[in-house]
Amino acid sequence: MHIFPITSQIAKEQCMEFLAHISDDGRKQTVQEHLEGTARLCSEFAAEFDAAEQGYLAGISHDIGKYTEAFQRRLHGGPKVDHATAGAMECAKAGFGQAAVCVIGHHSGLPDMGNIRTDQPGDATFYGRIKKGLMGGIEPYKDNWPGKLPKTAPAPASARSGFSAAAWTSPPESPNIKRSIICPCTIPRANATPHGLECCIPVW
Repeated sequence: MHIFPITSQIAKEQCMEFLAHISDDGRKQTVQEHLEGTARLCSEFAAEFDAAEQGYLAGISHDIGKYTEAFQRRLHGGPKVDHATAGAMECAKAGFGQAAVCVIGHHSGLPDMGNIRTDQPGDATFYGRIKKGLMGGIEPYKDNWPGKLPKTAPAPASARSGFSAAAWTSPPESPNIKRSIICPCTIPRANATPHGLECCIPVW
């Protein structure tokens, strides 16, 4: 599994290289390199509780939001950019709530899930942020991101029963790889919301 190279017409015309990080000594890491490296590590960590594919999905999607011109400006001193909601939204739309929660909280930690029925776009909850993304309230990324998540099997029962999935990792950020309890949120919703979102219900 891998994420495909940037092929958008915009990127080609502007010859834009989408970067995830620039080190103090000037070394550059592309978004693609960062996503693939993080995905491999997340897959290894999640394999410990039978969820290697879901770990890979969280890693490969966690920084999709860096495929934006706004984030590229951020690397050179521009304003902060919400780069987590894009990947979380893509995972949620594909029906992978665990990965969506991991992605949306990969800097800030496990979010308040909120209320899928009453939260408004932009509320500081999981559902508020996802709704904001679905309504176009985040930086545009789809023209630069290939727009395809890897095929992923549903998590096995051993990774979906209560807190057995509590070892979900936050996608590790180089150079300090961190593991944390991130997602005991496991049960898929049977019906879609008015916004087309299928997500998950916390079990605690």
